Amino acid sequence: MKKVLLTFLVSFFSFVFFSCGGGGSDGDSNFEMKTPEEVFEDIPVKPPVEKCKYCIPEGSLFTCSEIESALEFLNNIRAEVGVSPLEWDCKLAEEAQKWAEYLAEKGLFEHEEGSPYGENLFLMFGKLPSLLDALKSWYEEKKFFNPDLPNWCEGGECFHYTQLIWKDTKKIGCGIAKYKDMEGYVIVCKFDPPGNILDQMPF
Repeated sequence: MKKVLLTFLVSFFSFVFFSCGGGGSDGDSNFEMKTPEEVFEDIPVKPPVEKCKYCIPEGSLFTCSEIESALEFLNNIRAEVGVSPLEWDCKLAEEAQKWAEYLAEKGLFEHEEGSPYGENLFLMFGKLPSLLDALKSWYEEKKFFNPDLPNWCEGGECFHYTQLIWKDTKKIGCGIAKYKDMEGYVIVCKFDPPGNILDQMPF
C-alpha cells in the first residue's frame, strides 16, 4: 500500500512541477507543454566542425586554412603560365616535415641529397612564418626569370619560382620546424615529379 501511495505522490508532484506556470496573482499560466522533440528543436545547434581535407604531419605548425590559402595562391601562379594546378600530397608532406625537423635539429639550411623530389627551402627569423610567406618569397623570383636564357635566370636566382610553375609537377607537400638553438623557422616543400630539368622548359 505504501509503495502504491508513494508512486501516486511522485506522479502527482511531477505533474504539478511540469504544469505550473511562473505564477501570477490570478493563477493563470503561460507555460506551454512541449514534447522532448520540440524541446530539442529549440536548443541551438552548432554546425559540425569540418574535417581538414589536407593531411598535416605530426609536428607541423601549419593549419588547414593556411594550406588551403597557400594552394590557392600557388595554383593561381601556375594558371598565369597555363599549367595545371598542384595537389597536396600526404607522403610529400611527411618527407618535407622530416627534413625540416632534421635541419632545425642540426642548425642547417641545405637541400636533401639524393632526394627523388624537387625541393624549395625558406628561412625566417623572429616570427612564425606562414606557408604563404614562403610561396610569396619564391614567387618574387619571377622578376629574374627569362625563358630565352639557357639557365632561365637573369640578375638573380629564379629556380624556386621555376619549380613552382614546372609543367610536369603534379603534387606538393610541405613541412615546417623551429630551429633548436635560435629564433628561426625553416619551411621545406617537396615537389613530385621534380622540376628544374635543364634540358626542358618550365612550361
